[in-house]
Amino acid sequence: MAYEHIKVTPVGVDADVALEDSCRMVEVYPARCPAAVGQVLRPYVGGRVFCDLGCGAGDLVRLLGRYVKESIGIERKEERSKHWASSEANTRLIRGDYLKLEMPVADVYFYWGFPEVLDEVVLRLEAMGSACLLIGAASSGFLDYERLCADGGKRKREPSRLLRYVDIYKGRVVSFLAQETSGGVEGWNEEMTWCLCVIPLNGAKVRKWRMSI
Repeated sequence: MAYEHIKVTPVGVDADVALEDSCRMVEVYPARCPAAVGQVLRPYVGGRVFCDLGCGAGDLVRLLGRYVKESIGIERKEERSKHWASSEANTRLIRGDYLKLEMPVADVYFYWGFPEVLDEVVLRLEAMGSACLLIGAASSGFLDYERLCADGGKRKREPSRLLRYVDIYKGRVVSFLAQETSGGVEGWNEEMTWCLCVIPLNGAKVRKWRMSI
């Protein structure tokens, strides 16, 4: 890996809780991220304002609603956002493209999307000028992946942009085991390692906060 010096810290998750959480979700993996992500996010979002960039049907927004001050989801695809069904007073959905809309002010932003969009996400959040955390999710294999290149179709090793920003902003990476079911099959039928990349933006305030967790 290009960023071998970055320490990856394993954290535990409760598989039974993750299964219970997944049963409450509208979308099925892999249309959404693994349900276990909610457990790993909780220490970072508790009592704060959380924003999911590209929230789909809002499963993670609803799941974290009971732990946060406010839980916000942004989704541009109508076929996904139409399934939004939250009645919690502290959750809300913004329909539209987060790269074009005015970004809501939050303490923690969650990103699970195309890596080539991450640069613009970081620039937009930095331009807001307030301290925040950007937490990106990816399977462990995606953090160091091979991409097809135009140069004769040869494969070139290219590290994830998430790790680049973890390195630049002195963030951290945590890994956890996620078990999921696909296609509505009861019980778990897929096991994988996922990572959250915690990236502190806009100054020492959020770096101090990150170190206290």
